This record gives sequence, structure tokens and C-alpha cells, in this order.
Amino acid sequence: MKMDCQSFREKNISELEEEIINLKNDLLQLRQKKVSSTVEPDEIKTARKNIAKALRVRHEKLLEEQCKKYENMPLNKIPKELRPKKTRAERRKLTKKQANRKVPKVWRRELKNPKIYFAYTE
Repeated sequence: MKMDCQSFREKNISELEEEIINLKNDLLQLRQKKVSSTVEPDEIKTARKNIAKALRVRHEKLLEEQCKKYENMPLNKIPKELRPKKTRAERRKLTKKQANRKVPKVWRRELKNPKIYFAYTE
């Protein structure tokens, strides 16, 4: 019997794990029936798909819980799987603060000689 993800989303994690165990047992029984008698291949396929849907929903719920746990933490304290996915170059790029920092010598020179703005009037 084909199941939809919405029915799995209504359950909590412990109920989902029980459901996954039941679905795996059903798949095992179908495989045993396949050896002894005729079973439609579509039944085995739908059983496997149902297990995959249940596992996906369980994983989503676990990630939601972890996101709530690390909600107000700085980015370097959050586990890598919960951090925003970026390209490798973007992850290694300097932050805005790091890019704008200046060597002490340059910083002192700019303090001593500030930029002069001229106003032109006609």
C-alpha cells in the first residue's frame, strides 16, 4: 500500500521509528513470499519507497530539533551539517572585518594625513 509523506509528518520521532521497523518487517515478508509464491514486483517497490519516505521524514524532524537547539549560537559552534551550504571558495573568503583591516603603519599614516575634500564653487 502506497503511503504519502504527510501521514508520516503527523507522527513524532518515536512513532516514526516504530513505523520504520514495521515497514522493514513487511518488506522482509514480501521477499520471503517472493521465493515461495508469486508476488507482484510493484509491491516490493512500493514497500521500499515507503521505507525511504519514512526515513526522510525522520531525518528532517531530527534536523529541525537540532536547528532549534543551536538557534542562537555563533556559526563556528554549529555542527557542519547545519551550517549554510556555500562553495568552498565562499567558505574560505575573508570576512568583511578581516578584509578592511590595515597594517598598523598604514593606519597611523592615514591618521596623520587625513583625506582632504575640496569644494568647488563658481
